[in-house]
Amino acid sequence: RESQRLFYDGNLMPDYEGWRGCCEPDPIRQVEDRMGELLVSAKSAQAILEEAITPSPAGTRWKQNAVRANPSGVPMALFAWSPKEKSREAANIKSLVRFGPGCGRKRNVHLLDLARIGVVFANCDMLQAGLDHIIKNFEVVAFRNNFATPWRVGDRFVEVLVVIKVTKERYETIAHVCEIRLEELSFHRARETATPHLSQFLDHLRVAYDRACKDPNLVAYLARTVLESPSEGHGLRVFRRHLARRFGSCVCGWRCSVPATGRWLSFERFRDICHALKCREHAPEYWSELDSGRGGVISLFEIDPEAVAALANFRSRVLMLIANDSVDTETLFAKLTFKMKLNTPGHMELHEFRSAVKAFGFTGADADRVFSYLDHQGG
Repeated sequence: RESQRLFYDGNLMPDYEGWRGCCEPDPIRQVEDRMGELLVSAKSAQAILEEAITPSPAGTRWKQNAVRANPSGVPMALFAWSPKEKSREAANIKSLVRFGPGCGRKRNVHLLDLARIGVVFANCDMLQAGLDHIIKNFEVVAFRNNFATPWRVGDRFVEVLVVIKVTKERYETIAHVCEIRLEELSFHRARETATPHLSQFLDHLRVAYDRACKDPNLVAYLARTVLESPSEGHGLRVFRRHLARRFGSCVCGWRCSVPATGRWLSFERFRDICHALKCREHAPEYWSELDSGRGGVISLFEIDPEAVAALANFRSRVLMLIANDSVDTETLFAKLTFKMKLNTPGHMELHEFRSAVKAFGFTGADADRVFSYLDHQGG
């Protein structure tokens, strides 16, 4: 079954139907943006979601990672399991790594899995029946079929986003987006078998990056995000190549499309870029793949993560030349080139840039890449 989400002001429909109109999918965000308020709502929503899937016997409550057989809320399932609501530390890490580059202080509204539960089925037919049952009995705003596009680690499941009404202070009711994960039994067992090995790999990664200038937990989460995401589609790879060919690099294309102070790209501007590259009809498809968090915004990190990593590395090396970040660009440029005689004052050519950054430990290939990202004229 094709993945579905909201289009045209709240109509749940398959992606391919929404893409035909070349319109933006409706963004899905939390109502609250403060982490403390979100976690309080998530705790209430978690309890409501657990009771909706499998009501607790009198006097009992769900415990973390508890398993309950034959959930009455989804009667065709074998069992349900609850990892409980996401912790503050895990929520902060995800918010910062996934949504910080594009959304800044508003990044918390894109955390859609603070409250979550898993439901496991005997086979795909039962899972399909369970999905139909959930769509009928819950307020579903999107579901993603990860059987069609499995994660790099091989995980296959259906991710369903539902809205739970939570009562706040003064009897105020707000909507909170929660996640229901639908799995087939064989893939659920395989994931449980693989989890210790993935955790061991991430622990080794934390040790390797445990130094003063890096946060090992952020590095580990970034690595996990890459592994727990589908491989990039062929169409999106072609789009990136066309964008780099047109502007010299994806970074230069970003500069030409986003205001100097902008951190994110709107769908309308992204569609205009696709139109200039003669692929306007594919704009919603590429947008949906880049906007994996369904928040309605993408940043340069989604467009070209390797370029962002290279530029961040270059910036950290260059800032070692100064005592603080408040120095102006002219002074910084002068410090970078004080031992060189430039062919054009105030500008560096490629061979001059290679010489300037050689002391920072950049190879010729790395220097060429960074230069292409910094070249405003795109070649």
